[in-house]
Amino acid sequence: MRRGRILAVASAVALLVGCGAGDERHTAHASARAVPILVYHHLGDPPQGERNPSLWVTPRRFAQQLDALRRAGFRAVTLAKVWAAWHGGGTLPSKPIVLTFDDGYAPQDTIARPALARRGWPGVLNLQLGRVGVAGGLSRAAVRRMVAAGWEVDDHTITHPDLTKVSPAVLRAEVAGSRATLKREYGIDTRFFCYPFGRVDARVRAAVRDAGFVAATTIVRGLATPGDDPLELPRIIAGRATTPAELVRRATDG
Repeated sequence: MRRGRILAVASAVALLVGCGAGDERHTAHASARAVPILVYHHLGDPPQGERNPSLWVTPRRFAQQLDALRRAGFRAVTLAKVWAAWHGGGTLPSKPIVLTFDDGYAPQDTIARPALARRGWPGVLNLQLGRVGVAGGLSRAAVRRMVAAGWEVDDHTITHPDLTKVSPAVLRAEVAGSRATLKREYGIDTRFFCYPFGRVDARVRAAVRDAGFVAATTIVRGLATPGDDPLELPRIIAGRATTPAELVRRATDG
């Protein structure tokens, strides 16, 4: 009887140890999973004559998209957190998602920042430095508010050119120069780059790598994974016609 009890206890201990190991494997697997990286541009109604109205998402549709993602179990994280988890420096929620906002438009502070704050989520601002302080763009104070709210600020050049068509000197200024400016003016030492128009070739990749960036995002559609080329991570565009249900499907399936 006593021997039977000892065996039962030993079996229970083994089962608990096995569960622990399984949990650790699950955590590691969760940290290495595919992650949807969404991209937003304008928040609002497109002005009359706008050439690309599909990139304008109304505040109401934006809120509906966020709510749908949350109901589906997604939780927003920064690209830095994803990168750290992929490389053994932390864990991710069971359904992580990265919300990126390109260029630096004023509504990204006045609409997106409070909308994400209400849900306890951070955003990622891919900042075009030349847009700061101009009409329709973010102010320096707005950029600092976003950083204080937990947003990550990543590099999106100074003037947003097609980097595949510029001279070597301009390429250095737009890539390495913009990274140095972010650090000098905002104290941000970003390691992530966003290609203007999503356009990249071997020369641009080399400039991004040489400037000290460890990863960069495109507009090629798909889920980002640890096995992807880190200098060409895919994203998913959230547009004016993207219904909440469709966005959840894309964030799930790519």
